[in-house]
Amino acid sequence: MFEKIEQLKTALGSYFDSVALNDDNLLKRSNTAILFIDRIIPEPITFGKVRYTGEFGIIFSVAGTEMQPYKDSDTKINNIQTELDNLFSYYEFMGFEYNYQIQLRRLYVYVEIKAQWEV
Repeated sequence: MFEKIEQLKTALGSYFDSVALNDDNLLKRSNTAILFIDRIIPEPITFGKVRYTGEFGIIFSVAGTEMQPYKDSDTKINNIQTELDNLFSYYEFMGFEYNYQIQLRRLYVYVEIKAQWEV
């Protein structure tokens, strides 16, 4: 059931310096990402096949000033979308939240995702 989430974590490692599952301490550094699993709902399709619907979030940070971190976050979101295309049969972005920390000169982005996959 968690294999696809682990595959996503590994794939995001191509775009971020570090990627972790549920480790918010990682956000102390820039260009890092954390996956948070909210819920996974199994739905039996046939005798040996199950469709999973998962809701999870990705928090990542990018450093910079002015509009640069927002431009960089668009690139990161496109990278995430590429990996979602490769891994899941269906997905949707449920929302984006942005928080710029002036003292750290870092933008934090929270991406809410709903995805489906079959095993």
